[in-house]
Amino acid sequence: MPVHLWWGEEPSDHPSEYAALNELCSAFDSQKEDYYIFANFRVTNAQIDFAIFTNSSIYLIELKHSAGLKVTGGLNGKWIRSDNVILGEKNPVGQILNEYKSFRSMLRKHQMDFLDSKDKAASLIGSPNNTFNDIKKFIVLYPSMHLDSEVNLSAGLNDYQERALIPFLGDVIGFNELASRCSDPSWGRAPLELYQSKVENRRIKEGAKQMKKSRFSEQQVVQILAAGDQGEK
Repeated sequence: MPVHLWWGEEPSDHPSEYAALNELCSAFDSQKEDYYIFANFRVTNAQIDFAIFTNSSIYLIELKHSAGLKVTGGLNGKWIRSDNVILGEKNPVGQILNEYKSFRSMLRKHQMDFLDSKDKAASLIGSPNNTFNDIKKFIVLYPSMHLDSEVNLSAGLNDYQERALIPFLGDVIGFNELASRCSDPSWGRAPLELYQSKVENRRIKEGAKQMKKSRFSEQQVVQILAAGDQGEK
């Protein structure tokens, strides 16, 4: 099915993200759903690599370039590859949680601007402050997660802390797993049933020449969701 794509920054500024996104678009193209991808954009206090929307799900992606090498890391501190390259200045778990909180806050703030009528009603019946809690979070090692990688998010936690925290922290996966994990039918509810009636089907063409930039702000993300903008062709 078609993939709809918006860039917040030039693809050439992020070669690994560009390569990953190009592969992801190709993988999604064979799926049964439409996918709506916002890439390399900023919301308040957070720079987000990918946010992926389907008709019923939202996925938040923090991408790290593993180069296919062993990665060692944990809940705190920096993550490092076996060639001694450090994967970013900050801890990836802290990054994805900060991105999640900022992105969720943005969606909650503007939800009445883009949700369909039935979803607005559902939000008002429940608590608006509890919406979008089920955004799924992935720390994704590109192009893969080496089998010898030692990423232990539970080190130093007691049993209670592990049970309470680990499900909230998100999953660490290889990029080769991402497309299938974004086709998860196990969601208990549909947080965003708005796209099929609002967005025309458009196909993303592969290749650097076709993947042009389309800069956008936080407010423009809301406008895109509300108006059913078609994204890149």
